[in-house]
Amino acid sequence: MINKLNAIFSSKNGLYALSQIEKAITEFDMQPLLDGGAVVGLSGGADSVMLLLALSRLKLEGRVGRIVAVHINHMIRGEEADRDEEFCRSLAARLDVPFRSYRIDIPHIAELRKKGIEETARDERYRVFFETAREEWLRSVAIAHNATDNLETILINIMRGAGIDGAAGIPPVRDNIIRPLINLTKAEITSLLNSSDIPYVTDSTNESTEYSRNYVRLEILPRLCHLSPEPEKMASRLSRNLRSDASILDEITSEYVSLHYRNGRIPQEELKKLKKPFLFRVLREILKQNFNCSIEYTHLDAIWSGLEKCEFSYSLPGMLRFTIKDGYAFLEDDRRDAQSTESIPETALKEGINTVEGFSSVIILSDTPDFESYSNVYKISISAAIPSDIINDGLMLRGKQDGDCYTYGGSTRKLKKLFNDRNIPTDMRGLVPVILDKKGIVWVAGFGVRGEGELERQTYIAIAEPLSVNSAFKKFYITERK
Repeated sequence: MINKLNAIFSSKNGLYALSQIEKAITEFDMQPLLDGGAVVGLSGGADSVMLLLALSRLKLEGRVGRIVAVHINHMIRGEEADRDEEFCRSLAARLDVPFRSYRIDIPHIAELRKKGIEETARDERYRVFFETAREEWLRSVAIAHNATDNLETILINIMRGAGIDGAAGIPPVRDNIIRPLINLTKAEITSLLNSSDIPYVTDSTNESTEYSRNYVRLEILPRLCHLSPEPEKMASRLSRNLRSDASILDEITSEYVSLHYRNGRIPQEELKKLKKPFLFRVLREILKQNFNCSIEYTHLDAIWSGLEKCEFSYSLPGMLRFTIKDGYAFLEDDRRDAQSTESIPETALKEGINTVEGFSSVIILSDTPDFESYSNVYKISISAAIPSDIINDGLMLRGKQDGDCYTYGGSTRKLKKLFNDRNIPTDMRGLVPVILDKKGIVWVAGFGVRGEGELERQTYIAIAEPLSVNSAFKKFYITERK
């Protein structure tokens, strides 16, 4: 495959593509992130195939650190999705790139979260990418967005009434996310792959205009060519100009927040001095720094009118609240008061199958990692190996409780923070199995094992669903690795 890589990027089109990728890496300062290695999102489509090929080529030259290809099977397209998964596994093997594949029931999770399929799929992809990067000690996540994707995003955001940041399109770099293909158009990518006889898969849902992005791609973009022969390049120029303006505003906003936002609050009189657009940026910066979330401009009118009141309270998305009291404004996380409507009762665990009242899944304890003998009756959803010497006087099961925290991966984690980061719905958190002994939490399903024991002897634990039960176990927090 090395000879194939050299041939691809030695052709005229290949040299151009590689030069545009190198330009993006330099222009947007991606190199330090690439030096630390990258998770490469691999769907099997033309764009992600090109990304993996290009980074593999640069890795051969010593210009990229270790890379791991990650594929997500969204469990939406049946046999076609399975085909894509096998294609990606084969491609990674031929490139000698480590490969991880995950199957995530996106329709089920979307239903639980009351969100759309597209949004849920995107959230879950990034969640898995970030987790894999942490587990593999990789510094970046490489995504295959290209110049055509950027143009589509700009048009969609404009029609949603976006501000300067939305109209700027897809950022080439955001935190540890990088997009090395951002200067290449979709047509340039597919042309190079086709001329080099490189296969890729096509998602049949891409032909459905039911999805807004597909509608823009199939119906709107072809008509833009009547206005400009290179609409993607014009959009890229717009993105650069707007990002440049936005960076200045961000710098001013950050300085303002550092000066006036102290001890989790800001003087009401200071906010009243601000122009409305700048108030929006200030609130967004505070939310970003403290709650890792954002605010929509549509909520600003209510907050703007509330600045004149002695006391004021306004609910924001994500169970957050903007409050004015005693001359200060502050943002609060209302999730701290939310309680699960259901919770797993505390239950002592024994070797073998453990059933729990009110909980449809079973907990299996074993002294071997082989759960195959249970496969005729149960489907294993997730499992873990616990060093036997860390278990203090047996294991118990229960749901999450206020103040829960435990140590794994070298640091102490609060369950509230872990669940917030994973976007687990608040009313479902009591259904996440928590395994503990007399010393405290040993393992939380979907997270790590308390790490302080030897591995000579292990106790194996699995959470399983009876095959007769249809999606009874709440799998929103589980990533099944294949």
